Amino acid sequence: MYKYSFIIPTYNSEKYVLLCVQSILDMHREDIEIVIIDDGSKDNTRNICKCICENNANVRLICKDNGGVSSTRNLGILSAEGEYVIFVDSDDMVESEKMNFLLDKISIDSNIDMAIYGMSFNYYYKNNCYRKDEILPPMDKRISNSNLCECIYDLFSHNCISPCWNKVIKKELLTCNNIGFREDMFFYEDFEFSINCMKVSENILLVQDCIYQYRQVEDEGNAGRRLLKISDLSKLSEQIEIPLMRLVEGCGKKEVLLQAKDIILDLYLTWAKEKIAVCDSNEIRIIQRDFRKWWDKHKYEVSKSRNEKIVKLLNGTPISFKMHNIYIYFRHGLAIRLKNLGIVQRKNGR
Repeated sequence: MYKYSFIIPTYNSEKYVLLCVQSILDMHREDIEIVIIDDGSKDNTRNICKCICENNANVRLICKDNGGVSSTRNLGILSAEGEYVIFVDSDDMVESEKMNFLLDKISIDSNIDMAIYGMSFNYYYKNNCYRKDEILPPMDKRISNSNLCECIYDLFSHNCISPCWNKVIKKELLTCNNIGFREDMFFYEDFEFSINCMKVSENILLVQDCIYQYRQVEDEGNAGRRLLKISDLSKLSEQIEIPLMRLVEGCGKKEVLLQAKDIILDLYLTWAKEKIAVCDSNEIRIIQRDFRKWWDKHKYEVSKSRNEKIVKLLNGTPISFKMHNIYIYFRHGLAIRLKNLGIVQRKNGR
């Protein structure tokens, strides 16, 4: 009955879920369904979603006990009736006209297994959007699986790999290959999922259009606090490394394998930086110790800039990390307030 299934996991999303769903309904398509999976919300989210369903025949609400976003998305995949699935977080939105154009393009070409499109990271402070960063795929074309491997780092640097919500994915690929979100991962689970999807996608459409609007609420330490739950970052690295190397190993090109290794290294360095920002001195030393073991195992030739980051992580003192984090915190906070003040002034001047 439907060609496209929009899957929206919700949890305590009463402020934004209506805006999210409405941005999809504004497409005015008869070939789409919206599947809302409520993950045990404790606020008014379910009642809002029930009202939406009463007024829109192509919107369904499925309620479940709280189990995390991975189990919620997996239930959405199982429940979806469309040929393609599209994930949208409940506090985000899509650009209706641009999404329409993309889906029309896919409808014409049934050989497209996956489409990857651009997104805007909208940064909010006290309900004011003070900054928008558009991140687009590096090219606007259809590529094969082998082409994908050859430009893997370029795609990574343009944030095309990690999110699940900048993609249209053929559902058959997921069901036939038993691909879903790992429910034992609570950080970068969408990265692992996306890599597995890419591995089985023969034809991938890259679209340099900013279709997804991501809401980034001001919470600089959130990633670090989530990483505190992971005692050893090398284990997280392994969960990403295994599927990524499987993706590129068939290419047989040394430069492609090095690109994949650089992705893993860049991720580890980023995780360590974010985790250190919320750690005490003893925990920082453990992060350094674990990275040293990991790097001794993976050591390979790297660029000068990466080597500087590696040396800093290995040899930096806890106090130097803390002083740097304090500096970044105050500089970032001041920049936000100045930008937010500028927004308020412009609004008042109208």
